[in-house]
Amino acid sequence: MSNIIESIRGLIAKHQEKTRQQQFLEAAMGACALLSMVDGEVSFAELMARDYILDHVQRLQMCDANEAADVFRNQIEALKNNYQEAKSKILELITPYAGDAELAPLLLRISIAIAKADRELQPSEEAMVTELRKVLQIDKLELS
Repeated sequence: MSNIIESIRGLIAKHQEKTRQQQFLEAAMGACALLSMVDGEVSFAELMARDYILDHVQRLQMCDANEAADVFRNQIEALKNNYQEAKSKILELITPYAGDAELAPLLLRISIAIAKADRELQPSEEAMVTELRKVLQIDKLELS
């Protein structure tokens, strides 16, 4: 009986980690979509940066890159269709990471890296970074 209980505990823990991973993925791709779309279009350089990050960020490596690309693409489409509504939903996705000393800065760094892929941040992108920092409760972020 104890083997069954341990097996169930293991499955529950694995499921919880996968759920947390999926939530982080959706929040990260949502933040990236917001920063990518705030200037009106998603550049090829931003898409390449997204793919590079998905391949190299440890927290996202547990997720399928195609699934992550689909999440990003769906967020972009939602922003194109109804920007304000989609933006509100994305901000709801990232709010659970507010104040998290590790994941909040990671979310912001990922989205900034993608936004900067095609050039320096534009004023509209800087304004979105400021908004994301407020939502994530990040006072200052070193981008070294």
